[in-house]
Parts: sequence; structure tokens; C-alpha cells
Amino acid sequence: EMIKVIKSGDDFHTGTAKLIAPSIWGVTYESQEPTKQKWMRSQAKTSNFLTMYGGTAETLAQQLGCSVNEATKLQTLIMNKYGVFKNWIDQRIHYTMRTGYTFTWWDGQNARRRPMYRIADPDQGIRLRAEHGAYNSVVQGTASEFCLASCNEIVAWIEDEKLEPYVTAPLTVHDSICSIVRDDLVDLVKEKCKSIMLQWNSLE
Repeated sequence: EMIKVIKSGDDFHTGTAKLIAPSIWGVTYESQEPTKQKWMRSQAKTSNFLTMYGGTAETLAQQLGCSVNEATKLQTLIMNKYGVFKNWIDQRIHYTMRTGYTFTWWDGQNARRRPMYRIADPDQGIRLRAEHGAYNSVVQGTASEFCLASCNEIVAWIEDEKLEPYVTAPLTVHDSICSIVRDDLVDLVKEKCKSIMLQWNSLE
């Protein structure tokens, strides 16, 4: 379902809003006015982040201004819609509980290892943070690996094409790449950076 949402061309949070609207709000997303659609997307976005990153129903209820029961229903619905993702999260947590570490991913193989010693901690807050890291490290850590590898190739391309000082060496911001570029070179650099960043094996 997540892949379908992305391939549909929808913003992910809008796609989630469309999936959950009939069950949560009793209407279709498409039938609502733009202001209401914006509100529904905002609700879906908050719910997506808190649910997928291990937030509690109590926290979600506080963020959305709804009851805990409503927040619980919303989180359950999202994870049911994205059931394969939920199963994957459970697998990553169980793997990390057994081994004490998690991995980033590279070209079909486990790559950089990250210890998660506190995943069996008796303190629930500490344990939940480690459980979150057990799967989030795979996602955001791997995005960082792709980003760093892309930076290496972009720097090499800038040097080969002798584009300095018109194109600065790239800097990473989480899973994004930033560079200062002369106006007439923006389209060229944008397309080259995009082609480099999309070349890595992501099992697409």
C-alpha cells in the first residue's frame, strides 16, 4: 500500500489521508473542500510520524486534540493499512533483541552495524527508544549512506567538469544534498545530482 501511494504521485500524507478517511471521518478525501483536505492531510501526517516512529496513543491524542480511544483507532488503522511495513518493524525489533545490534543496508547486504544495547532495558522509555532505533536506523541510516556516496560522486563530477567556484562542494542535510550554484548552471547540476542520487540499489 505504501508503494501504491508513492507511485500514485500523491504526497505520502495525502495518500494516507485518502486511505483512512472513510473509516476515521466517514467521508472520502476527494469529496471534501480544499480547507478540509488540508486539515485531513495534517492529521494524517502527524499520525504517520508518531505511529511509524513508535509514538504512543496518548501522545498522538495530545497532538491531535482527540481522545486516546480515537488516537488508538487511528494508529491501528494506519498500521493495518500498511501491514507489510508493520511486520517489517516487528522483524527488525525481534532481530535486534536477539543480537543486540541493527544494520544499515547497502546493495542487498547488511552494512554498517549499530549496537542497541538498551533494547532489553527494564525502563520502558529507554527500551522503546532502542526499539525505535532498531528499525529507524535501517531507514534513515541507509538514506545517509546513499547521501554520502552521492556526495563523493558529485564532488568528483564538479572537479572533472572544472565547475568550481560556480558550483560549491555539496553538503548533506539528513537525506538531502545542498550546494550553491550559479543561476545558469542550476538545471545542469540539478539533473546530474538527481541521476547520481538515484543510481544506488534500493530494491525499487
